[in-house]
Parts: sequence; C-alpha cells; structure tokens
Amino acid sequence: MKTMSCAVIYFCLMLTGCGGPGSQADKFVGHWESHSFTMDISWEDDAYHVEIDNPRGMLGGSYAGELAPLGLIVTLPLAGEQFILLTGDSDQLEFLGEQLEKQVP
Repeated sequence: MKTMSCAVIYFCLMLTGCGGPGSQADKFVGHWESHSFTMDISWEDDAYHVEIDNPRGMLGGSYAGELAPLGLIVTLPLAGEQFILLTGDSDQLEFLGEQLEKQVP
C-alpha cells in the first residue's frame, strides 16, 4: 500500500509539473504593444518563443525565452540577457525600459 501511495503522489506531481507553463507563465503569452514596437509571446514545443517587431530599431527578430523568478529572460544581440517583466495587474510588460500593453483579440 505504501508503494502505491508513493506512485500516486509521483504521478500527481508529474501532472502538475508538465504539459505547459504554469498560471504565472500563462500571463506572458499573447500580443503586446508599446508606442515603438510589438511583441508576440507564445508557448510551443515546451519553450517560449518571443517575436519582436521593431520597425525603427535593431532588436527585431525571433528569440527563445526562458522563465525565471522575475519574468522571462531573452538574449538579444548587442544587449545580452534582458528581462521581460510583468507589471501592474499582468496586462502590462516592461521590457528595455518601455511599457507594453496586452492586446485583447
């Protein structure tokens, strides 16, 4: 019986730890806009994908995002590791000193 209890606990832990981002991480997924660029964050193939469209700047492109305690981390050319932070009530992000608003489809 003790072995069965351990197996059930292990199975429950696996279910909660796998299969996608947690509730905090889900808040990052979506389309975000600031006055100078847009950002699309998606969760695919067990990884974050960050697409930045910056028509007036150099940092546009596709990047891999990694979930960290403070937010997402992306590595940009010339800028190194940068944080994407949730601010306020999670409908805003802060990235490279700019506020981005989540756009509702």
